[in-house]
Amino acid sequence: AVAAVRAEPWRLRIVNGCHEAPIWIAHEAGPTSGPGEQNARIDPGQHRDFPTADGLSATRYWPKMGCDDHGDHCMLGGSGGPGQACVIRNPGGDD
Repeated sequence: AVAAVRAEPWRLRIVNGCHEAPIWIAHEAGPTSGPGEQNARIDPGQHRDFPTADGLSATRYWPKMGCDDHGDHCMLGGSGGPGQACVIRNPGGDD
């Protein structure tokens, strides 16, 4: 049997250690959102592998929680990065 070869290395694994709620992962690489799925949902106790291209000089991955079904409108982690809405909450809370 011949093993399938991926075009890009998958060197980053993110695990959801929260046992009560899903997390969503957003990311950027340079000025764009980078390779792989944006707003990737990871259910409690599960993991997801992300591609990291050779020669990548900078990247950022961050978790979001309390999101809608598309990983948007989150209670935590909305940062305004590429393809992301910036969440602004009043000091007293908006809820």
